[in-house]
Amino acid sequence: MTRVVAQPQAPRVGWGWWILGATIGGLVVASWRLTWWLVRRPLRLVWLAMLVASGLVYDEHPALLPIVAGLGLATLAVWAWRWPASFRRRVLWRLRGRWRGLTYRRWWAAATGGAGLDARHPSRGRVYPGRSVILASKYADHFRVRMLPGQTIENWIAAGPQLAATLNVSELRIRPAEPGRLQRRSPRLCLDVTAIRRDALAQVVPLAQPPADPDLSALPVARTEDGDDYLLRLLYHHVLIGGATGAGKGSALWSTVLCLGPAIRSGRVRLYGIDPKSLEFPYGAGLFHDVIDGDPDVIAVALERLVEVMNRRKAAMRGNARLHTPTKTEPMIVVVVDELAALTGYVTVAATKKRIESALALLLSQGRAMAISVVAAAQDPRKEALGQRNLFTTRIGMRLTEAADVDMLMGSGARSHGALCDRIPDSTPGVAYVMRDGDTMATRVRFPWVSDDDIRAAAATYGHRVGPVAAPDNPDDVEPALINVDPDDESATGTGVAA
Repeated sequence: MTRVVAQPQAPRVGWGWWILGATIGGLVVASWRLTWWLVRRPLRLVWLAMLVASGLVYDEHPALLPIVAGLGLATLAVWAWRWPASFRRRVLWRLRGRWRGLTYRRWWAAATGGAGLDARHPSRGRVYPGRSVILASKYADHFRVRMLPGQTIENWIAAGPQLAATLNVSELRIRPAEPGRLQRRSPRLCLDVTAIRRDALAQVVPLAQPPADPDLSALPVARTEDGDDYLLRLLYHHVLIGGATGAGKGSALWSTVLCLGPAIRSGRVRLYGIDPKSLEFPYGAGLFHDVIDGDPDVIAVALERLVEVMNRRKAAMRGNARLHTPTKTEPMIVVVVDELAALTGYVTVAATKKRIESALALLLSQGRAMAISVVAAAQDPRKEALGQRNLFTTRIGMRLTEAADVDMLMGSGARSHGALCDRIPDSTPGVAYVMRDGDTMATRVRFPWVSDDDIRAAAATYGHRVGPVAAPDNPDDVEPALINVDPDDESATGTGVAA
């Protein structure tokens, strides 16, 4: 007979223990997420601490509560006075966004559903794309959306006019989302949306006073759609400005030059102007160290001598530094070209044209690290006229006549990424779209109107006399003068001031 041996059974855990464990685990996870959320948002942590302190003070010393409230208001006042841009974005934009959120909460489902951006779920029924909180500036609403599976940015860009009409805004700007909270889990499904309520660029932008000590990597040269300053990166960058006749290219050139005025006066920046038409730079010639105009052979010699300056700096930097830091003795050099196509596309003498193109290509490809930047304006965006446009790291597109000109000037696909230069009306000179290398979407800005009197006043305030000065003791350590050069005299070296 077979003997059956009873096996010991594991103790059973009751449902109560499972519920208790799940509750404790959920509380731990929630506490951790709350702590991490507050750590990543120190401002809210400060406000939470002030609320807790106010409660404790009110219980023990009710008379001290007005003092705590006064300290909070004083903190806000100091914040608004000392850091106004941060205060606007983190306080005013959020408060205005709460009010604007009521409109979006009411019309979001109708807007996305009417544009075909919703979907039907087997169990949940009709579902709509997610939306973050609203940050509302004076002119636009900023928020982030999470697309539904199967949607692309092209679907949203195509549906932009329908969404704008339903949400009662003039235009929607849609671009891929930058890294952030909503993008962490589904980076390919998030979009940043800017809904334009009012056009901040409809009126002429006044010319502002340049900073006393301008940051060469953040020059306030224009105004954005939010009403903020657009900061141009000029140090270690090249800038190409393109547009039709009357689009405002001169305003873009001169607003950049005038913003450099204090740095020109202090000696940190040196300007060289190349003016084939001989008409643009005479008003502000005092701001330039040299102005070269007229003869293409003279311009070729000038560019070649700038290449010599670049090579001398490169030799001094070899093994010591990768980027040249501008100083008063070794300033940043900015080469301002009024009409680039006149140098690269319209020169009839083949040898001179080759010299100009070769020198310009060297400056564009190697000059950035030596703190030599080129700011050039052009009217003809065709490849044969602007063959070196890809060497410019920042491209500014003003009003253009045809849609095809946008991609020729700004780069392939620029128009589909928001650079609608062909839609800029004639009545808004100075409006432009800016794209920098690495940008996914164009930024719409407007440059201020710069009159001849403004240029003369800036030249009188920040300028110096043009042309060569007395030769220094060591001619080997100087920058050559670039004007009054005889192109047939190969021995002409000129004199200048120390680099």
